[in-house]
This record gives sequence, structure tokens and C-alpha cells, in this order.
Amino acid sequence: MFILIIIVIYFRVERKNKQRVSTDKTGTFGSVAVLEFYDDKVVFGNESLNSKGELRYEQFFQLLESKDYFIFYLNVNQASLVRKKDVKDIEKFKSFIIPKFENRFKKTYYCN
Repeated sequence: MFILIIIVIYFRVERKNKQRVSTDKTGTFGSVAVLEFYDDKVVFGNESLNSKGELRYEQFFQLLESKDYFIFYLNVNQASLVRKKDVKDIEKFKSFIIPKFENRFKKTYYCN
């Protein structure tokens, strides 16, 4: 009976995930989002979705730094990841971005 319950839960989670991916085109695989960092804002762009937007740094919920990523939380449930290996000069980027988040920056080792 326990195994049956585990299998049912697994398939329900998989079905929900497939449904979310198929209806949420912002998570389209193969699309590339470009983030441009300015002194007062971040500009998001995605050519395949033909979209562009911007957020001021104070509009972000939090910034986390893990071993391999910067995780920009838009709110508690929504985040955008920036791979460190995609940043040309990581130390320069860190010295630029971390002060913009003041008390909303955390370094974590649990996200990788």
C-alpha cells in the first residue's frame, strides 16, 4: 500500500509539472534571457518571447549567492538565476551588485 501511495504522489507531481511547463511559456526550454545591469535597474529581455521589462533593485525581494549562481528573487516564489560562469568578471560584478541589495543579500551553500 505504501508503494502505491508513493507512485500516485510521484505521478501527480509529474503531471502538475508537465502542465505548468506546457502552459507557462516564460519557462520555455531553449529560450535565452538577457539581463542588463544598470546603476538603478535590471533590464530583462527574451528574443524568442519578444518581451522586455525592467525592475529597480529595490523591487527585488532578495539576492542569494550560491557556489555556482546568483539567484535574484522577484518575490518569495519567483526567481531568476544567473550562472557565475556566464559573467565575464565575477569579482567586479559582485562588487557592483551586492551593495545594491544591502540587507537583502545572503550567501548560501545549500543551493547547488
